[in-house]
Amino acid sequence: MSRNNLLLGLIILTVFLSGCWDYREIEDVFLVSTIALDKDKNTKEYILNVEVIDAGGGGASIELNPIVMEARGITIVEAVRNLISLTTKTPYWSHVSIIIISQDIAREDITPVLDWIARSPELQLKLRIFISKEETAKEILNQDLKFTKIRIFEYENMRRSFKYLSKLPDIKVNKVINEVQRKELYPVLPTVGIIDLHGQTAAQFIGSAYFDKGRLIGILEPIDTMKYLFIVNQIEGGVLTIPTDEDDKRVTLDINRNHTRIDIDLIDGEIQISVDIKPVVNISEVDDGIDYTSAEGRTILKEISDRYLENEIKIFIEKMQKESGLDIFAFGSKIMKKHPNIWKEVGDSWSEIFSDLDIKVTSDIRIKSSQHTTTPIGVEVE
Repeated sequence: MSRNNLLLGLIILTVFLSGCWDYREIEDVFLVSTIALDKDKNTKEYILNVEVIDAGGGGASIELNPIVMEARGITIVEAVRNLISLTTKTPYWSHVSIIIISQDIAREDITPVLDWIARSPELQLKLRIFISKEETAKEILNQDLKFTKIRIFEYENMRRSFKYLSKLPDIKVNKVINEVQRKELYPVLPTVGIIDLHGQTAAQFIGSAYFDKGRLIGILEPIDTMKYLFIVNQIEGGVLTIPTDEDDKRVTLDINRNHTRIDIDLIDGEIQISVDIKPVVNISEVDDGIDYTSAEGRTILKEISDRYLENEIKIFIEKMQKESGLDIFAFGSKIMKKHPNIWKEVGDSWSEIFSDLDIKVTSDIRIKSSQHTTTPIGVEVE
């Protein structure tokens, strides 16, 4: 039995053998692991697709068989009930970790989905919601698996891996529920799409989508998602590729960690916001032949990198100000906490105020070692 199958087997045994269950009862249930939700444009019905793990086998052996099933309903609860009618086994929902939602549902309103999750006695508030970048969520669920037999294991492994590229926000559903209920917050959820992988298609968990309350407003591509994560202090790794000249020569910096500080000040009655970014990086690749490991070289690289990062973050903030006017960075929330009296005056018109603010961005990159070598390949060593 593989490590993942063994883990799921232990989960099943823990769940069902901790109470008054016997082996026959284990055979009478299946574990729901992943959900894909779409909506029929004509009938307005919810289309529920789920991956279920059927625990079969005999004796001491447990065989885990993934199955994708589909049901429909005018409401999500009705679709769930109709799913039960398709099988003699009882679905067990407590180990659902990922729900994929179509853009049609997201643009209409995700609050019915959130309400269903919050009211369900089995679904956990630590699960993650992803927005499909494809036409439907079902397309994601139907992708062939590349590395595991069971879909949820592959999805979870990809989610964790891409999180450390810092191009995917990591937000649990309990936080999403909180943010959609607060007028000063705009949730940013992760997205999942389909890519071509050596002639075959595969699901890829990367990028993000931002919401105004419960409605999808726009999609952020991976590079802009990384800038967003810098601003909200959620960078956990990844790389910065810094152009060093006009001939497309670049230096790649591997991010070890980052700390972003946001300061809110009132100067002469005007709101001043500053974003101070402090990444700690290693030099991972140099293709312009310059030795950046010397004191002078590090100073030059730091100046180039700081200027580049400041400019990129500044451009992204201005883009959000002009295109949507939505404060997805939660600057308004910080004003509300630090200056509650000021927020009472500006809260109702914060989108307009935010759109016109000149937000200051500073970068203070700390460059550490450059792994195994100090002198770039191609530079003559004396």
